[in-house]
Amino acid sequence: DSQDWSSLTLEAFPSSSAVTTHRKLVERNMPNATSAPFGTRLSLSSDGRGRVRVEIDTEIDEETGAADLSTRRTWLIRLHLRTNERLMHASLDGALLADASLTHLAPLDASRASDYFPLGGAGSPPPPLAGTVIEVAIPTSAGLHVLEVELHTEPRVKAT
Repeated sequence: DSQDWSSLTLEAFPSSSAVTTHRKLVERNMPNATSAPFGTRLSLSSDGRGRVRVEIDTEIDEETGAADLSTRRTWLIRLHLRTNERLMHASLDGALLADASLTHLAPLDASRASDYFPLGGAGSPPPPLAGTVIEVAIPTSAGLHVLEVELHTEPRVKAT
C-alpha cells in the first residue's frame, strides 16, 4: 500500500445538543478490524451549552494492557461551526491556544459558490451560507490529545 497515512484530517461537526460520538480508526495491517486490539479512538463531545471536546487516543488492549505507540501521525481537526456560532477560546492538551495558531476559514462568497467542493481538506473554505471552519493542527505523536473549545452562540435574528 503506497498511501501516506501519517497525516489525517478529522472533519468535526459539533452538536447543539448534549451528545458524544465515538469512532475507532483501525490500522490497515490489522487482520480483523472489528476485533483488532489496537487502533486510535476518536470522540467528539458537545455539552449543548457551547463546550466541545475532541479526543484522539491510542487504544489499549484490554486483555494485555499494551498499547501500540508505533503509529505516529499528525492530525488536522476542522471544526465546522454554525452560522451563529463564534469561537471564544480553544486549548490543546490543557494549554490555551493563541488565536494566531488557529486557522479561521470564512464561507465562500455566494458569487464563488461553484468553486466549492466538499471535503477539500486543509485550507478549504466552507460553502456559501455555512458557518466558519476552525482548523487546529495537532503535532505528530502517538499518545492522547484533547482539544477543548468553547463556542458562543449568538441569537438568530428573524427576518421581518
